[in-house]
Amino acid sequence: MPLSESVLRNLLDNAVKYVETGGQVVVTPRREAQGLVLSVVDSGPGIPVEEHELVFERFHRGSATLAQGTGLGLSIARQACQRMGGTIGLAQAPGGRGCAFTVFIPGGQPAAVAAATATSSRPACAR
Repeated sequence: MPLSESVLRNLLDNAVKYVETGGQVVVTPRREAQGLVLSVVDSGPGIPVEEHELVFERFHRGSATLAQGTGLGLSIARQACQRMGGTIGLAQAPGGRGCAFTVFIPGGQPAAVAAATATSSRPACAR
């Protein structure tokens, strides 16, 4: 699996896992002069600010996590971003509920653009 697909898949898997019925996951790709920016925003319960960096560590599971998982998805996503020379960050979603992940891949790697554009900016998941 290409690195860009790995990033997108892990972010979407996590978002869908935590979004409740009636919630949304929105994927928005955009090109900028320096590369590709991919935003994945969900309306799930969110992650406490003090855990924002910790969630990218291997095997870390959030303090309030009820969903199944190994705690590897976000670590894999960060490593894949770094291998492409990019970054991944986490902030609280607009409105104060949910997560907003932002990925930057320099140079707009063609595979990353294709993977992100395939999902477009419509909701990836509406439960």
